[in-house]
Amino acid sequence: MIKIKQTKGQPRRKHGCLWTAIVCVLLYVGLCGLMGYFMGDLFSAPATKLEANGIYQLQLKGTLVEQGQEEDPFAALLGEVPGYGAPDANVGLDDILSNIRLAKSDDRILGIYLDGGSLSMGPASAKAIRDALLDFKTSGKWIIAYASNYGQMNYYLASVADKICLNP
Repeated sequence: MIKIKQTKGQPRRKHGCLWTAIVCVLLYVGLCGLMGYFMGDLFSAPATKLEANGIYQLQLKGTLVEQGQEEDPFAALLGEVPGYGAPDANVGLDDILSNIRLAKSDDRILGIYLDGGSLSMGPASAKAIRDALLDFKTSGKWIIAYASNYGQMNYYLASVADKICLNP
């Protein structure tokens, strides 16, 4: 049997380093969470507040993609630097369809204003958006379309509108 000698004046420590490590890890995680919360709040866009008698403006510009993505802040900064072109705006098909459905059921929205005429999309995506617009019209709300010129797919979308305005 081995006996451990303990010197006088120095008490034996149990778990001293373990508790220090646990406290340090918890402080680190807490500070990282707090910093993430404030950074997320700093860079997030304010929520859109709808008022009564609003109009949903659907801008038909950019390139239609299957699923929309968050805007890259670094790409937006590079777009403002001379010599770098602004990145093409990608519009998510899922975002458009869900916004049309929400506008249909929201009593604060009176109608939809289709703005533009230069959205790059395929025929299947155009049909999906047009079907959603036709479903929107079943709520008794109106749709107005305006553009300075129309491509074939964009005119197909605008054909569902109650009124089409075109710049002469």
